Amino acid sequence: MGTEKGIKGKADKDYEKRKEDPLGQIPASSTFVIVTPHKWTQKKKWVSEKKAEKFWNDVVVYDGVDLEQWLQDAPAVAWWFAVFSGNMPEDAILSAEQSWKEYAASEKIHLSTQVLIGSRKKEAEKVRAFFGDKPSALTIKARSRDEAVAFALAVGMKLDKQLSEDFLSRTLVIEDVKSFRTVANNRHRLLGLFLVQILYK
Repeated sequence: MGTEKGIKGKADKDYEKRKEDPLGQIPASSTFVIVTPHKWTQKKKWVSEKKAEKFWNDVVVYDGVDLEQWLQDAPAVAWWFAVFSGNMPEDAILSAEQSWKEYAASEKIHLSTQVLIGSRKKEAEKVRAFFGDKPSALTIKARSRDEAVAFALAVGMKLDKQLSEDFLSRTLVIEDVKSFRTVANNRHRLLGLFLVQILYK
């Protein structure tokens, strides 16, 4: 992965370096990957030339266009990156994983998702169905707001591997209206919106 402006020169250099020393990998069963934040208009031609050598099992290039598309497809990752790079204030916005860790982890104990789901299998099934349904509203009744949010996150994290990864990459926990507006005004495309109304006993 590089940030140099001479993309092809850097790619050629790294390619030859890794051919000489595959770092213990077997080239015939490995993929050589180049990542650059710059737009590379000739990447397909470069990839075709390298694939023709048949040294690696596959050769892949991700440039700035691919990275931008990926971040549009994964709003939670895009928000994390924006905060990490200093382009957005953190406000009251957390990724699903951050929110779950804050709820479940402490110095003495670490709750598993199963603790929250436990005997609430019926309710968990309703939440699962909600995640896979058309955009709508879901009401969750719990002892506290944090518990209600954690329950929804626990269900999402217990989905099948691919669905769980999709859920985590698309989910943000937004704690106030101001922060919601910040996200809404800075996202080109939110793939899904889970509206959770929290009720207290």
